[in-house]
Amino acid sequence: MPSDPALKDQLLYNAGIKSRFDNLHAINYLFMGLWIAFVLSLIWLALVHFLPKYIYWIALIIALFMLIVAMFVFFIGSGNTLSQSTGWDIVLGIVCLALAVILVLYSIFHRKHIYITGCFL
Repeated sequence: MPSDPALKDQLLYNAGIKSRFDNLHAINYLFMGLWIAFVLSLIWLALVHFLPKYIYWIALIIALFMLIVAMFVFFIGSGNTLSQSTGWDIVLGIVCLALAVILVLYSIFHRKHIYITGCFL
């Protein structure tokens, strides 16, 4: 076994023993997700403070955008451990698509309620 951690990870990856390699990538994804959540929370705080009347519509649009991005990530596959499991990525992509359609239909049928909710913020 090589003493260099990078060479050791490459050897384990090439040998098919990827649990350590996947754990290191999972930790990196976790920290990236924490930073993204922190930045998004600051943006959300500013939007609620400066645009309270339109925040509900902004939330619906952002939710729709995130569902569409998640759907594409599940359908295309990002090379993580989820895409290696059989069938779950397609099922989750279909769930994201269904939720996006439900969100669009909800915002169409309840636009007056959404407008009234925005007035009370």
